[in-house]
Amino acid sequence: MCEKGGGLGGDFKESKGYALPSGAAQLSHMFRDEPGHLPDTPANRQLIVELVNDENNRLGIDHRGLVWYAKNDIDGSQLWASIYKGIVQNCGRNDPPRPWDDETGLSKNINNIFKRRK
Repeated sequence: MCEKGGGLGGDFKESKGYALPSGAAQLSHMFRDEPGHLPDTPANRQLIVELVNDENNRLGIDHRGLVWYAKNDIDGSQLWASIYKGIVQNCGRNDPPRPWDDETGLSKNINNIFKRRK
């Protein structure tokens, strides 16, 4: 079950198809009061739904098949989300913004970290 319209998290505007998950465990992992995450509010949920339903924000697909979306905010931070099979799998805010990696999307690429240390 996906969260669209008046689902678990409140009244969201109609989207083009990407949605938040309906499971409480996944939602509490994505939205929490910790660095790199967004607090769980209806406004932040709407922000992510709007982010992923705007193709101008699409970065690409990583090697696992996750579709990544991101945009830079006025404050210089990067709002991001990853999608799998039409459902947001993870989301948050990077400050500073992370660069796109063809292998890992916006996740840290451990292989690249080790290459830089040599």
